[in-house]
Amino acid sequence: MSEREREVLSALRRIGVWSYRKRRELADILLHPDPPHLHRVYLGGFLLYALNLSVKEVADFIERYSVWLDFDRRITERNLRGIHKRGFSSNSANSANSANSSPSSNSSNSSNSVSSEVERLGSDVWVGRCCANGYCLEWHRVFLFG
Repeated sequence: MSEREREVLSALRRIGVWSYRKRRELADILLHPDPPHLHRVYLGGFLLYALNLSVKEVADFIERYSVWLDFDRRITERNLRGIHKRGFSSNSANSANSANSSPSSNSSNSSNSVSSEVERLGSDVWVGRCCANGYCLEWHRVFLFG
């Protein structure tokens, strides 16, 4: 294992990736000189939703630890904001917060109150829906009660 790999694995552990297998998976994406787009989206979605990092924190992390030949911070931040905007589906209780919701909707107030009540009662996590090759295509918010 190279010094660079150890540095990336250590950084992933510091930000909260406890599973060695998950750290290896994310490190492989960061240390690949030209990872496919879906791998980059998976990395961004995981850092945004599973670790609750901000777009700036994720962009800083990727800039510091990736070896991507075509890294461009401006494009990375734009794409990360795109992942973040799709955090809620159009029929979710939080659809009033999405970019596609209309401000004239009458049901948005009741949706927000339902969402607020659910958030007050339980905690939430983001769960990725993965395709056959194991990479996330979309993220869903799941509320845990108990």
